[in-house]
Amino acid sequence: GVPLPLNLDFISLFGCFAYMSGEKNFSIGLPNNATRTTPWNLQIPLDPAFLAFDIYCQGLALEFGGTRRATMTNALAVHIGDR
Repeated sequence: GVPLPLNLDFISLFGCFAYMSGEKNFSIGLPNNATRTTPWNLQIPLDPAFLAFDIYCQGLALEFGGTRRATMTNALAVHIGDR
């Protein structure tokens, strides 16, 4: 219900922006390893209904022991198909 992108300074996430709303949320636990990466496989059914479908993603990383509590990633837009 608010215009996006939303500057998150008001909740002490200085320099972070919410680029999308949060209707659907997925939690991905990250292993404690040197690369700080984890694979995330999104399986899209082979169905014409998904042609020209758009998916938008943004991440929130919680931080423990630092001066910040969390950090938002930049946004990612994925367009499925060629139309």
